[in-house]
Amino acid sequence: MRSLLFVLPLALSVAACSQPTEVSGAVYIADGTPEAIGILALLDADVSDRTFLDDVVGLEKRAVSHLLAYRDGEDRMRGTADDQSFTSMADVQDVRFVGYHAIDTLLEWSFALGFVPGSIPTDIVVDGVVFDALEASTTLAYINDAPIDLLIATGIDRRAVTGLVEARPFPHLWSVGSAWFVGPTALQTLRQTSMLQDVAITDMRFANDLRATLVQLYTDNGDALQEDGAVPLATALAAVHVRRVEMMTDVDPYGYTPEEAAVYTHPDVVFPDAKRTWYGAYAWETGVPLSMYWFSDN
Repeated sequence: MRSLLFVLPLALSVAACSQPTEVSGAVYIADGTPEAIGILALLDADVSDRTFLDDVVGLEKRAVSHLLAYRDGEDRMRGTADDQSFTSMADVQDVRFVGYHAIDTLLEWSFALGFVPGSIPTDIVVDGVVFDALEASTTLAYINDAPIDLLIATGIDRRAVTGLVEARPFPHLWSVGSAWFVGPTALQTLRQTSMLQDVAITDMRFANDLRATLVQLYTDNGDALQEDGAVPLATALAAVHVRRVEMMTDVDPYGYTPEEAAVYTHPDVVFPDAKRTWYGAYAWETGVPLSMYWFSDN
């Protein structure tokens, strides 16, 4: 059921300004470089579960087990008190069965998925269906968040709907591709439906529009964002969630009133530690987007 993304080998860079990590006796990736940041971000992301690291990325099974044991702690559960993050390349290199080949593979996937600062995610393929970065994040969010009646309304097999609802939330699209009765036709339908959620003014539509804005922002200003300390695009996209969307009941910073526009907000995901908020305003009568911007809360 699952089809893997083919990633071409990528050139590795080594910065001279920081202490490099040695893997199997070879000087490799220096802490603080975009490459190191990307690998650490990928390993810390929710997408990096056993299915992804083993079946999709293709790491050696023992390496996967030890990486997850380090990150998820003794209870082997994500999001609990004993979790710990990989904070340096030495943390990764010290994990048993993680050698230069594993780190090389993780680096390729960090580039491909947009975890390396300055990189833009490439297309991914699940069961023969191609998704670009925006389609991938939007489709996954739709599958995880859409009410069951909306999933049924897509027209996909009811057994597929049941399989999706029972198995969600999915950490990544590859796991969706392995769900019961979900094949290429269902994936194509879900991709198309999720990208067409632009008619009604809803919190889900605003979240989709925000993802599209982020992809364009990073495409146009990736280098400047990296210099300013922005998180990688993949991290920003993953942080957009409909549950974090709120609807304003007061005048927004651009002066739109609740009577003339529906205005939604979302905490900033580009510089998460900064006190910024994203705003999206839509005309009530037509649903036309009026503005999408971020504003400092200071």
